[in-house]
Amino acid sequence: ALIGWCYFIFTYDILALLLNNPPAVVGTRSQGVAYTIAFNSIFALGMIAFVRAVFTDPGRIPDSWIVGAEDTEAGSFIPQLHTLEVKHDGTRRICRKSKPNVYKPDRAHFCKMLGRCVLKMDHFCPWLNNCIGFYNHKYFVLFIVYMAAECIFILVVTTPVFMMIINNMEEVTLDLHDAEFHISLTYMMVCLLALGLRL
Repeated sequence: ALIGWCYFIFTYDILALLLNNPPAVVGTRSQGVAYTIAFNSIFALGMIAFVRAVFTDPGRIPDSWIVGAEDTEAGSFIPQLHTLEVKHDGTRRICRKSKPNVYKPDRAHFCKMLGRCVLKMDHFCPWLNNCIGFYNHKYFVLFIVYMAAECIFILVVTTPVFMMIINNMEEVTLDLHDAEFHISLTYMMVCLLALGLRL
């Protein structure tokens, strides 16, 4: 919802202003065209990365790593499953929460939201409703980078408009249908979002 709000307000209250006879303080029409192309390009790349991060399976442990009845934790029956991470006594790590039990490769962890072990698990992201793992980590990082770039871009482009609103303001109003209120609220939200993405 936050991304949609920022997109809507920036498109209809900032870019529309720049594309239709903008005040000299804000910018020129050619700047508006360039900003529109750049903004929508970064936004499209960010949304593609978002969709890929959501719908890409984070990675599951292969069936060849399932613990058999004849296997031991020392792994003498499956020597090709070499891992660097072992338990304190030198035996292989086994995920007993997974059904069936599997040997755990390095950096694999059980995700209770997915109900299975995930390869190179980073975390479960509630915003994506998916675990971040081996196969979708790249898309998650790209999404964060594109959204951080989008926030910075919005702040740079919106600052002159925000300053014009502040300089021309005679009284503070909370009219929810006022474009100045939308721009001011969006500017403050993007500042907080950019700060959050930076941390």
